[in-house]
Amino acid sequence: MEAMMGQGAAAPPDREAPLPIFPPYLVHNTNTLFSTRTLVSLFSGAVAGVIGLENLWGFAFYLLTLLLHAVVVASLRCGGKPKDYFQHGWWDLLTIDQDGFLAFLLLWIGGYAVVHVYD
Repeated sequence: MEAMMGQGAAAPPDREAPLPIFPPYLVHNTNTLFSTRTLVSLFSGAVAGVIGLENLWGFAFYLLTLLLHAVVVASLRCGGKPKDYFQHGWWDLLTIDQDGFLAFLLLWIGGYAVVHVYD
């Protein structure tokens, strides 16, 4: 750290120097986040279909579960500091990815069709 800041220079006392993220750990954290987000999307799609949510209520349920997932990951796994574990911090936790969204749609439609097809 001292070599980056120059000889004898120290970080200002009121600010902590940011910790560098080791690239293999960053890749592992991102892959784990992607996997858990996909599983949460699958589960929330199945729940939305089974309880019979339609139209915007289903999408609102999806957004609510993703927000809840981000808060749980940030508080339990990141100690409230996702910037220390992910490259873009909260932005990485709150991003909606295509795979998770399509998984949600697949199970939302499938769950709704299986349970409510004869209503």
